Amino acid sequence: MTVTCDLVVVNSGEDKVLVIGGPESQMVDNFGNVYPIRDFRLGNSQGQTGIPVISGVPVSLRVTFENVTLEAVSIAKLAIQGGWQGGVYYGFHHIKVEFRGVPLGR
Repeated sequence: MTVTCDLVVVNSGEDKVLVIGGPESQMVDNFGNVYPIRDFRLGNSQGQTGIPVISGVPVSLRVTFENVTLEAVSIAKLAIQGGWQGGVYYGFHHIKVEFRGVPLGR
């Protein structure tokens, strides 16, 4: 089955560019099976990295995982890796966000 997770990203600092992706961007189901992100959409940009995120403006993020076992009932861990470019410190600043114990709706 395909699992799609819809999230909202809000930048509370200066305007920055958000980059999504990396080897730790994955979903782990309640059986311990690991699935890499198959695709993602940030705002209206499909599968692109380096998307500007304006301070205080909510932006939708959709991540998709494929070939998830039908017996899975929850996400043990959803990890999204990426980073911010720009802002007051400039350069690239790595980030990783994790969600745990998310039930899978059918």
